[in-house]
Amino acid sequence: MGRIRFGLVAGIAAAGFAIATAVFVAPQAVSSESGADVAAQPSEAFKHLVSDRTDLEIPLIYSGVDARNLGWVVALFQDGSYICSGSLIEVDVVLTAAHCVNDFGSYSVLLGETYLYAYGATRAVTEVVLHPSYGGSYIGTDLALLKLSSPATEFEPISLNRNASWPALYQEVAALGWGVYSDWSGASSWLQVGFMRATSSPGGSTDPYYCDLQSWERRDDFCIGGWVDDTTCRGDSGGPVVGMPSPSAVDGDWTLYGLVSYGATGCGNPYWDNKAQAIGPYIGWIDSIVASMSSGWFVDDDGSVHEADIEWLAEEGITRGCNPPTNDRYCPSSSVTRGQMAAFLRRALALPGASTDFFIDDDESVFQDDINALAAAGITKGCNPPTSDRFCPDSTITREQMAAFLKRAFGFPASGVDYFVDDDESIFEGDINAIAQAGVTMGCNPPANSRYCPSPRSNGIRWRRSSAVR
Repeated sequence: MGRIRFGLVAGIAAAGFAIATAVFVAPQAVSSESGADVAAQPSEAFKHLVSDRTDLEIPLIYSGVDARNLGWVVALFQDGSYICSGSLIEVDVVLTAAHCVNDFGSYSVLLGETYLYAYGATRAVTEVVLHPSYGGSYIGTDLALLKLSSPATEFEPISLNRNASWPALYQEVAALGWGVYSDWSGASSWLQVGFMRATSSPGGSTDPYYCDLQSWERRDDFCIGGWVDDTTCRGDSGGPVVGMPSPSAVDGDWTLYGLVSYGATGCGNPYWDNKAQAIGPYIGWIDSIVASMSSGWFVDDDGSVHEADIEWLAEEGITRGCNPPTNDRYCPSSSVTRGQMAAFLRRALALPGASTDFFIDDDESVFQDDINALAAAGITKGCNPPTSDRFCPDSTITREQMAAFLKRAFGFPASGVDYFVDDDESIFEGDINAIAQAGVTMGCNPPANSRYCPSPRSNGIRWRRSSAVR
């Protein structure tokens, strides 16, 4: 059975192979000689991958099925021309096929769009790392990681499969890409999704009727197709092959099992399955490269002793950065206002909104809803006791005020120990000792850590807030 790589590059002259992406034809039931029959329609969960304008009940849509905007599917360009698809696996890292990027050129990606020619979010590729075993054509592991010029924090990366033997034989999967929609067409203008089954598992069981792995083919590939006419073709290379991690998973719990690699010398033939490069067996390599190239959510916290805490806050959706709408900076050395602290805590605690307006000075604040949510939960009492009808949202929060916020927010018990020598005159001394007992603060003068620096001259700054909230 002849095979071709799937990118939209003109060809590999030395090997004589065309480089390509994927064709999708609507599902129809086909019987396997192994005795298995599969319904023509995808499962209900997989239908959530489809655009609202697509009617799945119409049979034999040769041009494919339009996918909805998933955020983590990216289009890869070389010198301005579309060549392959890929997956956003970190905010600044894309996973694609090595054969897509083993040529000289300037690479870039389009993110968060279903229309290939949209003027959407783009990033230049600043670094390309091929798997060390990749040797061109069909030789070696067809994986490549791309470092983006800046984090794409507005998009949610897809989760990676970490099981070396997944997907299982006959597991339902879907492939996505902008590949050609007929043997004579160019790339599809709209992101397409094809519904398939894994007719082999990486290094495991195989349905020989559909998956004919030759002696020269990688054992950690898996076949996709089988019993339906959806296939991948030229231009889908590097595109995600996804599934659900468990039968109980819900829409949104998509897991990346592999990427489109190569296939039969014709498209649309359900009896000649195409090959996907599995990622499970290589998750250790992927993790190590991602760790070496990723700057995380923000470009300005590298080297900070609190970088891990800051990145955790972003991962949990508690912070969104300090420079909207780009939000690729955290401003770790900037002071935090009381309004910003209210937003941090409300997101961290997932507090519901409040119907009462507790304060008279926050009407113009973008954090008004967060402030009222904290007041309704009893976490803040205002800034002008005993009246307490003002919150002072634009005032910088002090470390002692932060201690009070945190003690009330998380319900830390009182402490019988006096941890610091400089808070005896503070009205927040009890709060300070409570968060020290809980391990939230270690003081302000390491390694002695005998002082807390509660006064206004020791204003809370953003890197300290990140560690405290975490």
